[in-house]
Amino acid sequence: FCPPPSREKYKKDADTGLVEAMFRIGNCYEVGIGTPVNPKEALAVYQRAVDQKSAAAAYKLAGIYMSGSLAPVDHKKAVEYMHVAVDNGHGDAANELGVIYLQGLVGQKADSEKAAQMFTKSAELGNGEAMKNIAVMYRSGIGQAPDPAKALQWYLIAQRFGFQPENIGQIINELKKELPPEQVNQSTAEAEKWFSDRQAKTNPDAAVK
Repeated sequence: FCPPPSREKYKKDADTGLVEAMFRIGNCYEVGIGTPVNPKEALAVYQRAVDQKSAAAAYKLAGIYMSGSLAPVDHKKAVEYMHVAVDNGHGDAANELGVIYLQGLVGQKADSEKAAQMFTKSAELGNGEAMKNIAVMYRSGIGQAPDPAKALQWYLIAQRFGFQPENIGQIINELKKELPPEQVNQSTAEAEKWFSDRQAKTNPDAAVK
């Protein structure tokens, strides 16, 4: 991220408030590229980037406090920084929060409603794993009665998005066999509509006029 010849440039850019430069110089201090490892400086620079609404820096700090790599483990801070990352558009952080709330991890109360909210947010931000997680919740009846039609819709969304775990095709075929043809058609249409609507929101110029 920060080879020695460009370290001074990154630091100068970071000093002037450029978020990407802050994140890069934070990496320099974190792993010792072009400078000695300096946990205190790494944390300070990442925080400056977070203050400038950097989702990547918030997610980085969440990981640091979750693992204890540069600072003592602090699950409360880790979850707080994950929420900051989500608020600034980080799909992976939203998916991880969904798992945390679903399973009641790191001191959080198990809450399937919060989990579904986080998975949905993550899916909207383009995380295929979250799309699959929503499908699993509907298929397994987590937080509500099992809904194979909704499960099929979300598995199709995940597949359409490019998320291809080994058994997704088999699961889709099994769900199609469980449902009447008209419901399969409806779930397929709803999956395509969700995908098209998301494309229109994220890339308006590509929307069909």
